[in-house]
Amino acid sequence: MSTRKQIDKEKKYYLNKELKEYMETINDLTADEKKALRKWVSSGCSVYNNPYYISDERGVTMDYIKAIRLCDDDFWDDLKNFQNDHCSVEEEYENTF
Repeated sequence: MSTRKQIDKEKKYYLNKELKEYMETINDLTADEKKALRKWVSSGCSVYNNPYYISDERGVTMDYIKAIRLCDDDFWDDLKNFQNDHCSVEEEYENTF
């Protein structure tokens, strides 16, 4: 067996072990979240990373489920609405003179 295949096998084993342990700690995973999480891990990613590079207030990368839940919340819509309801930086600058 080549070294590359051995690394891939070891990485896959580790990621699947991590996934199993992680899923045991979260009791409220939906079927869709489980499916998405398994797909994320099968692509070679850790459950402790997310595709959006979202970090918490300490600068620590959020795990996959926390990031997905944040993105599924109305947070992003609220932020977009807030930005649309308030003037842009350029307008504020122009209005000061």
